[in-house]
Amino acid sequence: MTTILVSTSSRHTPVDQPSGHIIVFDLEKREVVRSCEIIEPPYRIENPNPRGGLRGSKGISVIGNRIAISNASTIFLYDEKWTPLTYFYHPSCAGVHDIVLDGETIWVTSARNDLLCQLDFTGKLLNYYDTRTFADIIKDPKWNPPIFQTKEQIMAGKIDFRDPRTHDEVFADASHTNGLSMMADGDLLLSCGLLKQQSHQRLLYVKNWLIRMRLWETFEDLNRFFRKNFFKMKNRHSGELVVQPAKGSSAIVRVKKDGTVTKVITLPAATAPSHSVRALKDGTAIYLKTTSGELFHFNPENGEILSVDQVGDKFLRGATELSDGTLILGDNNKLIHYDLRNHKEIFSAIVSPDKMEAIFDFTVLPSNYSIPPESFLSLHNSLMPVDQLSTIKEKKL
Repeated sequence: MTTILVSTSSRHTPVDQPSGHIIVFDLEKREVVRSCEIIEPPYRIENPNPRGGLRGSKGISVIGNRIAISNASTIFLYDEKWTPLTYFYHPSCAGVHDIVLDGETIWVTSARNDLLCQLDFTGKLLNYYDTRTFADIIKDPKWNPPIFQTKEQIMAGKIDFRDPRTHDEVFADASHTNGLSMMADGDLLLSCGLLKQQSHQRLLYVKNWLIRMRLWETFEDLNRFFRKNFFKMKNRHSGELVVQPAKGSSAIVRVKKDGTVTKVITLPAATAPSHSVRALKDGTAIYLKTTSGELFHFNPENGEILSVDQVGDKFLRGATELSDGTLILGDNNKLIHYDLRNHKEIFSAIVSPDKMEAIFDFTVLPSNYSIPPESFLSLHNSLMPVDQLSTIKEKKL
C-alpha cells in the first residue's frame, strides 16, 4: 500500500472546531482511510481571517525514523510509531508553511514575516534568511520592502509573531515566504509566493477592515455572483475579483549551502501566492502558480521553463513526487495524481466532503511507519505546550 499523508486547512471554521486535519490516503484503493484531528496553534481565536490565518495543518517532513508535522507556529516531532518525541517553536517563526528536516535541524518557512528559519529540536534559532533582503537578487522594480527587524530582534524573538496582536500582518508579510524544497546537493529552493506591491498591501488593509466589520463573506458572495452572471468569468478561488486592482509576482530563489542566494525564476501576474516548489529526482523542479492553476516545470540550474500545464480549477497547492516520477497535487479539496512526463491526469479524488477544507501539503509515508492516530491531541497529554493548553481551555468555555 502506498500511503499519502495530506495536511489540510479549513476556511470559515468556528474556533471550537478543528481547523484542519492530517488525512491518510490509500493510493492503490484511491480512498481516504483516516482523518486525524490536529493540535490547534495558540492565539487562533485572535485572528479573524476566514480564509486561513492561523488555521490548519501545514508542512510535513520525513527523514529516517522521524516525521515532523506543523500547525501555524509549532512543530511536532514523532517516531515511526507516532510516539511524540518533542514539540518546539520560536517567536520569530509564524505563519509556518513548508518544513524540511535536515539531520538534527529543521528548515521552516515563516510566511508571517518573510523569514526562512533553521531551528534545532529545542526551538533554538540557528540560522535565518530574511527574504526582504533579496530585493537586489530578485530585481523586481515594483518590490523593494523596507527591512523592519534587526538580527538581534529576530534571533531573540523580540516580536512574538505567533500572536497576531503584536504586529501589522499586512506590513510584516511582504513576500509570503512559503515554499521550500531541498535539492540532492543540499541546496534549498525557496518560494517567495507573493511579492506584494504597495497597491496590493492597500487592498489587504481594505480586506482586513471588511473582515473586522464581518462583511467579507458578503463581499465574496457578491464578487462570485457578478463574475459568474455578468462577466462570465470562472471562479477559480475567492481571491479573484471582478477587477483585480493589484497584481504582484512570485519568485524562486536558490539558497546554497555556503549561504549564497541566487534567483531562479520569477512568475508575473500573481494575485494569490504561488505554492509548493518541489525539487524532483531527475534534477528538475516544479512550482504551482495558484493564481492561474498552472504547474510550472523548470530547470533550477538556469531557470529555463520546461513546460506549463493547466492543472488546477480551484486552489492549486500541495505537491509531492512518487517513486515512479508521477506527482500528487492538491486542488482545494481534490487530490490529483498527475503524469508530468505525458502531461495528463491519471485520476483525481476528493479527500474531504467539505469544500472549505483545502489541501495544504503532501508526503509519502514510508512503509515502516504506522498509520497516525485519529487525534494528535490524545498523544500530547504530557508534552503539550503551556500556551497550547490555555488555548484549548478557552475553546471549551
